[in-house]
Parts: sequence; C-alpha cells; structure tokens
Amino acid sequence: MDKINRSSNTSIDDLNESTPKTTLQTMELKKLEARCDKLKQMLQKKDSLCSRLEKLSAAGQFYPEIVHKFKNSLMGISGYAELAEMAQTKEEMLLQINKIPPLVSAVSNLLGQFRTMIHPDDDDYRKFDLNTNITETMLILEIIKPKIFELNTIYSKSDLFILGDAHQIQQIHLNVAKIFFKLMAHDQNRSIETETQRMDLKDWSERGFSGLLQCQSAKSWLKRLQSTKQLALISYRSAAIDISQENLIGLFENNQKCALDHTTQISFLIIMDIVKRHNGNFLVKTDTDTNTFYLALPLV
Repeated sequence: MDKINRSSNTSIDDLNESTPKTTLQTMELKKLEARCDKLKQMLQKKDSLCSRLEKLSAAGQFYPEIVHKFKNSLMGISGYAELAEMAQTKEEMLLQINKIPPLVSAVSNLLGQFRTMIHPDDDDYRKFDLNTNITETMLILEIIKPKIFELNTIYSKSDLFILGDAHQIQQIHLNVAKIFFKLMAHDQNRSIETETQRMDLKDWSERGFSGLLQCQSAKSWLKRLQSTKQLALISYRSAAIDISQENLIGLFENNQKCALDHTTQISFLIIMDIVKRHNGNFLVKTDTDTNTFYLALPLV
C-alpha cells in the first residue's frame, strides 16, 4: 500500500512540476503564432505593393509613347478650336468643331487604357479568357507602340479560361512587347506575332520544351504538368533580337553574369515573378533568325 501511495504521490509531483512548463510553452506558442500572423499580414501588404509597383513599372516604360500620343491629340484639339474661332462662316466653324470630338474620344480611350495598366486594386484572382485578355492588351499596344512596329495576333479557336489576375497577365504581355520594342530597334523586320493555343501534356512533351531556358525548375514544372490536364500556351515571335544566350542564362539563373540594361532586366523579372505566382512557366527559344517567348498557364 505504501508503495502505491508513494508511486501515486510521485506522479502528482511530476504533474505539478510539468504544469508550469506546459503553461509557459503554450504561452510561448501563442506569442509565436501572433508574430507569425503579423508577419503574414506584412508580407501580404508587401506582395500587394510589389504587384502595384510592377504595374507602375510597366506603365512607366511606355511613358514617352503615352506622352507623345497625348500631346498629338491635345495639339489637334487646340488647333481645330483656333480654326473654328477664326472661321468666317457658320459652316466653316462647324466643319472645324466636328473634328474635335474624335480627338476627345481618343484621349478618353487612352486614359482608360492607361488606367488599366496601373489598376490600383489588390490582386483579383478570378476566371477569365486569355484570348479576351490579349485582345484588350493589343488595343493598348496599338495606341502606344512605335509606328514602325507591326503587331499580328493568331487566336485559338477555343476559349482559354485560366484562374488569375487579368491585370497582372496584361503586365506580362506589355513587358514582352517592351522587350521586343527595345531589342529590335535596329532590326529591319519589326513584326511581332502573338499566338494562343490549347495543349495537353502529350503535346507539350512532343514540342520539346524541356530543353529551353525556363523560369520554373524542371522538377517543379514536371510536377505541375502532371497535375494539370491542359495548358494555355501563348507564343510571342519576332525576328532575332539583340540578346545573347549568356545574358539569358544570367537572367534565368539569377546570377551576376547578365549584361542587359536595367530596364530590360526589370521587364524579365516582372514577367517571371507574375508567371510563378500563377503556377505557370515562361520559356525562351533563340534561333539564328527568330526569337520566341512562351507563356504556359494552367487552364480551368
């Protein structure tokens, strides 16, 4: 009996000794959880800020073209207003005044497209069609692109619905265009072709994409492919651009060997960051006469 009591007392003593420790551990865990929640909120705010900075960066790169378009339209409005004021007859005045509304409409459209480029809202992940997204982006590019460039688009016959932020995906298209505009500046054939298509895992394997430079690691992308039934593939093609394989490797491997100008590097980094956040992949193929960028995104 004594043995039992002693054993029982020992257990109670042990419990009494461990209870304060357990309470302290629980309190420490709660503090750590609170700190983790605070850090998570801070990271979410930083991520949202980075997303907005990406949009502003893309818009900023097109600043000269945007200013040029505004200036031309506003000068036209001012000129026609002056001619209307100088008109000798009512008919002459109306002739000049009627030329103003189309220019006002052009300025309004440009403002609307510019607002799309720097959309201030937080990330808005929803289902949308990539074909429609590219059509809207091409309207922006037609307004702000240098006149010497020609844009051609080939659309998939079927809808390409993905889950993501439509404004961020537009930043990819805009930054790809900016890279082409900058690096093809001295090339004679200034044509950029964008093509969208649907493909499955078999199509992907047969196209031989595995040997290309890509922003996802081969292991993580293979895992993603195995869980994805179908992909949307966007191909951006142009004549050869002024970029070496060494510089591309430096970009994709995030090392110090990339000698590209800062603006072009930022464009590539923005593209790859957005692509990764959308569980996609960005690949580059360089040949003697052509360059092709590929954007792969999972369909829903």
